[in-house]
Amino acid sequence: MIANLLATALVLCILGVLFLLIAYLTSLAILLFVPWTQAYLVFAHWLRFDNPARLLKPEAYTLRPFSTRNIRISTSDGLRLGAWHILPKSTPRAILEQIHANEPLSPRLRTNGSATHIQENVVNEKTEAIFEAALKTADKAVLYFHGQVGDRGKANRIATYKAIQEAVPLAHIVTIDCRGYGDSEGFPSEVGFKADAFAAWQWLTQRVPSERVIIYGHSLGSGIATNLCLQLEEHQFAPLAMVLDAAFTSMPDMMTAYRKIPIVRPFARFPFLLNHFKVRLMDRFETVRAVETIKSPLLLIHGQEDADVLISNSHTLFHTALTARRLQSCTKELAVTEAGEAASAEDELARAGLDLPFQVSHSTSRGIAEAATGSQIHQRMPHPSSQQRDGILPEMSLMSPTLSKELRPTSSGSDSGIVSKAARGSSGQHLKEPEGDRLQYEHEHEHEHGHGQCHTVQLDFPREGLLEYNQEYQIGFLTVNYAVHNTCMDFEISKEVLGSFLRTVDDRRRAQQAWNDTADASESKRAPETDLAKVLCHDKLGYVDQSEVPEVVE
Repeated sequence: MIANLLATALVLCILGVLFLLIAYLTSLAILLFVPWTQAYLVFAHWLRFDNPARLLKPEAYTLRPFSTRNIRISTSDGLRLGAWHILPKSTPRAILEQIHANEPLSPRLRTNGSATHIQENVVNEKTEAIFEAALKTADKAVLYFHGQVGDRGKANRIATYKAIQEAVPLAHIVTIDCRGYGDSEGFPSEVGFKADAFAAWQWLTQRVPSERVIIYGHSLGSGIATNLCLQLEEHQFAPLAMVLDAAFTSMPDMMTAYRKIPIVRPFARFPFLLNHFKVRLMDRFETVRAVETIKSPLLLIHGQEDADVLISNSHTLFHTALTARRLQSCTKELAVTEAGEAASAEDELARAGLDLPFQVSHSTSRGIAEAATGSQIHQRMPHPSSQQRDGILPEMSLMSPTLSKELRPTSSGSDSGIVSKAARGSSGQHLKEPEGDRLQYEHEHEHEHGHGQCHTVQLDFPREGLLEYNQEYQIGFLTVNYAVHNTCMDFEISKEVLGSFLRTVDDRRRAQQAWNDTADASESKRAPETDLAKVLCHDKLGYVDQSEVPEVVE
């Protein structure tokens, strides 16, 4: 009897395992070969916690009363997106009272029994005029893209808006639900998100100059933000800065490493199957490739304990962007140097009575990519004496990838520009212990903009976080201790770094603009730039330990 029961239990267990295996393989096959099902897993837009109709009444959320309006943004393909415009924290009380006076005329929700339906905004012209006037005089504006699941009214996103307001009190916030989310129309896709982001950018920049707009993306929104920034720079537009919170390198990498729903991870030991899944994934969000091209100031923020998107993603993005910008800067400097040598050689040849053709190619963004493959970018002119002696121009030599690496600005340490303890004296960076228990970072600039060595510094704020920052290329990476996927902006260090970063970026932009507007820029002196490390260490207890910064491995 007992033997029969054990045998029956064993058979049932085997059948159960087979059933689960068949179900798993079936779901994986559907995911791979029925493309539209990928969107439900990748975007999770169908997970809703509130009725979308509630979004039409922003005052129902925990935002500052009468400081938010609901707006509609039309896309190029005819969809209508829901969005909020949130006034700055520094908005005078008198303006909020004016909005409150119009509040009885504001749009309400239409109810029908127990059901609540979405109705179009009943535009209150007086309230709209107040919001429009405030936005047109904005000092800064943040265009925010949220991540998977939920809508713009989700609790953690409300907390993020408030944190941004504390970090940048003068900034307006425009947060949108891309297609498929919240009360927006359409079905989500990467191509559709590009259209949504560009439509939101156009709506905002019709009211605020583009150089005052900050693009902010969290999680999935980081992929939307980088696609938008890349698209803008291709059309010769650029935001003030881009902030990526809990960013990932690419959607295929994130999906294969996702821990909560390990659909693909069991195939990690089978590279062929894993690569097959990556190839068949439609919406890719190749953020790591985008940051190689983007030139706008960049701040990465990531939680040390983020289990959804591992912090290694932001590490990769930071070092990829830093290396690409250093290579690009070095290639441009080399082009300028060779152009100067060419002009000098031509002058000497002209004085000698020789009329010889001479050409020098200049650096372009495409040429930077060609440098990595060993293609011809620059041609080097020999010394004039050899030309005069031989009477002909010798064959031009090509610049190899090895030479391009040797020509980069190097520091006394790693390729990332970090100086070691032994070399700190010569680098001009050192620590000083002032009165009390506060440590101050001092940095003596060794060069003007675009020349000399460029150093990446590391600031460690005990029990709070760690910041790696390069002043020359205006790129930073903030690690927030104890923060998980949705709580980075809940920490004071995030608000402090975000606010200081945007202030220094804006100061540099204003100084550059003033220098360009000078009548005789060649004789004018560039205004000194604000050093983010100095600002942070002046305001907070922090210290610099550059010896702990890892080297960049290319």
